Amino acid sequence: LKEDGNVVAWGQNLDGQITIPSGLTNVQAIAAGNYHNLALKEDGSVVAWGRNNHGQSTIPVGLSNVKAIAAGHDHSRGSLGQQ
Repeated sequence: LKEDGNVVAWGQNLDGQITIPSGLTNVQAIAAGNYHNLALKEDGSVVAWGRNNHGQSTIPVGLSNVKAIAAGHDHSRGSLGQQ
C-alpha cells in the first residue's frame, strides 16, 4: 500500500491475486489471504480480488462503513463501525 492510497502487488498470479482491480484508489488498508486480497477504501467500502472458491472474494451485498479488514486462508472478515 503506497502513501498515495494506491496498491501494488507482485509474485505468482495463478488465481488473479496480484491482478489489482482497475481504478482501485483511495485505499487505507490491505489484507492478503492465501490466494485473495482485500482493500479497505477511505469511504468504508471493501474491494476483493483473487480466488473465490469459498466466497472469500465475494463482498456481501450492502456492506458499508467498514473500519478494519482481515483475510485468512479461505475466508475474509470486516469489522463494522457504528451504523
